[in-house]
Amino acid sequence: MRYNKFLIFALMVAVALSFACGGGGEKEQQADEGYSVPGMDIQVKHYPPIRVAYEEYMGPYEESGDEWEAFAMWAMQNVPQAATPLFIGIYYDDPEMTPPESCRAEMAVMVPEDYTGDKEHPVKEIPEMTAASVRLVGPFEEIVEQYDDVYGWVVQHNYRPVGPMYEHMIKFGPEIPDSEYVTEIRIPVEEIGGEEGGHAEGSGH
Repeated sequence: MRYNKFLIFALMVAVALSFACGGGGEKEQQADEGYSVPGMDIQVKHYPPIRVAYEEYMGPYEESGDEWEAFAMWAMQNVPQAATPLFIGIYYDDPEMTPPESCRAEMAVMVPEDYTGDKEHPVKEIPEMTAASVRLVGPFEEIVEQYDDVYGWVVQHNYRPVGPMYEHMIKFGPEIPDSEYVTEIRIPVEEIGGEEGGHAEGSGH
C-alpha cells in the first residue's frame, strides 16, 4: 500500500522525530492462538480519540509523495508544536481491489484541542476504537509487505476489520537509518459474534 514518501522529511526536519502515540487506558484483549506471525507482537487494544487536522487524497497511494511533502510543510508552519508532530496516514481502500485512481486516503497530523484548522485542512476527531495493533520496524516501502500477515492474524483470531487502516509514524527522520524507522499499524476491529468493536469511520481495508 505504501511507498517511500517520508524520505522527503529529510529536507525539512533538522532533528530526528520520535513520538510515542496511543496513551493511557489501553486495554489488551486476549485472542486464541491459532495464527502466529513470526517477529510480530500483534495485540488488540482500546485507544482513546485523537484530534487531527487532515487533508484528503485520492489516487495511487505510491504516488502521493508530493502531496505528503506539501502537507508536512503546512503542518510544520501552522500547527503548534509541529516540530515534533505525530503524522498519521489513513487508508480507506485496498489497492488490490480498488482502481488506483479511486483509492482514498487522508494525511493527518495530531493537533491541540483548541486548534481550528483552515478550509483546506479541517479538524476532526479520530474516534476511540478497538484495534489490532502492531509496530513494524524498517523502511516504509518494505513494511507494507507485512500488512497481509496482519490482516491474516485479525481474521484467524475471530475479528473482522470495521474501519480504515491507520499508520502512525512513531520514529523516522533524516538522522535515523530507515532500517530503524518504527510505524504503528492500527486496524479497527470487532469480535465476530461479540459486541466489542471499533468505531472508526470509513470502510475496511
